[in-house]
Amino acid sequence: MRPHGRSGYTRADGTHVSPASVTGHCQRNPPSFQKWNDKIRNGLPPHWALKNEESKDWTEDEKERVLEALSELPKTLIADFIDGIYRLKTSDIYSLNPGSQREHEIALYDEAFGENQKMARVLGHEFAHELYSQFSDDEKDSYNKTADWITRDLRSGGKIFIPVRDGYVEDDGQESPGEDFANNIEYYLFNPEKLQILSPKVYEWIHTHYGDNFKLGKG
Repeated sequence: MRPHGRSGYTRADGTHVSPASVTGHCQRNPPSFQKWNDKIRNGLPPHWALKNEESKDWTEDEKERVLEALSELPKTLIADFIDGIYRLKTSDIYSLNPGSQREHEIALYDEAFGENQKMARVLGHEFAHELYSQFSDDEKDSYNKTADWITRDLRSGGKIFIPVRDGYVEDDGQESPGEDFANNIEYYLFNPEKLQILSPKVYEWIHTHYGDNFKLGKG
């Protein structure tokens, strides 16, 4: 990727990257380049249920920002089960939503590319959704029990999950175990103090499950 100018952006650790720093970075590809460059794709994701959402073409600037962010995330989190990362305009569900994940596909909306957004944090949350979807039943049961989700069987054969934990890092974590897990992984990496205070058992579960190397790096 050739050097070019841009306005800078915010790294995962909260520091602002100036245009000069970005130009220097663009002279060499981040470690994530070879693995993920081909998965950054234009168009609507093939299995996307929200057919009214509109796609837009990636800019080189946006691709570089995503690739650098991926190089900061733990390898365990960004495993190979994502088929593609797509660039869409605005979420039909929530206009301020920066990203979404479905069926092994991640969409990044305009909101994700705001100057003050931490791209690694946005991606970390969406990859955590995919990670939870790949869990075995035993892994889901282990997490759900630790995170105080009660399961109720329905006559139809399905299940409902009832949250009974006292503390949540984000209110929407009470919507489902998957959203709860994605929020908690996000906070474990980017605001661990808040997670330790509100959900100490969950913090310990993540640390035990993924080990000491499950943390942000500099690529």
